Amino acid sequence: MLYRLMRRTWVVYFVLGMGACAQGPFTYLSTGSMYPTLERESHCVVLPLEQAPPLERGHVVTMLHENRLVVRRVAGLPGDTIKPDEGLYRRQGATPERELQQQATTCLVGPSPRCLCEIWEEQIGTRMVTVQRLSRTVIRDDIRCDSPIESAHPAVPAGHVFVLADNRDGALDSRDFGPVSMKRVQGRVLRCR
Repeated sequence: MLYRLMRRTWVVYFVLGMGACAQGPFTYLSTGSMYPTLERESHCVVLPLEQAPPLERGHVVTMLHENRLVVRRVAGLPGDTIKPDEGLYRRQGATPERELQQQATTCLVGPSPRCLCEIWEEQIGTRMVTVQRLSRTVIRDDIRCDSPIESAHPAVPAGHVFVLADNRDGALDSRDFGPVSMKRVQGRVLRCR
C-alpha cells in the first residue's frame, strides 16, 4: 500500500517536473472531500510544495493522511486559533464573511444521499470558497445525517497548518485529527478540470 502511494507520488512529481504550467500536465485525485469546489474525481495540476510559493489561508493542498494522499484546504497557519461555528470556518479575531447559497438540498457527496445539505460561500484568507455542510435546520431519521460535535482547537503550532474539507461533514480534517505537520503536506493544487 505504502509502495503504491510512494510510486504514485513519485509519478506525480516526475510528471510535474516535466513542466507544470497552466496547460497541464494533470494528475488524477479523488476529491469528494472537496465538493462542491472540486468534482468527486478531478484531474489537477499539483506543484510540489518545495517549488510552490509560501502557503496562504485558502490554498488547496495534497497531504498524506493514514498513508493516503488526500486533498484539503488550508484554513489556519501557525499561531491561528480556529473556533467551531456550526460546520463553517471561523478564525479567532476575524469576522467571517459568509452567505447561504442553497438551503436544504440533497447531499450530492457526503455521509448519505438521504441527508440534506446546505451550500455556503465563505471567505478563507483572501479567497471566497464554496462549501457544503449538513443542514442544521432539517432533521432526518438517519444517524449519518446528524451534525458532528465540534470543539475549539488550540493555536496552530509552528511547522503545522489547520486544514478543512470543503465538504465539511463528509470528510475528516483538522477538526478531527488536529493540525497537520508541514512534513505531511506534499504539494499545492494549482487548478483542476
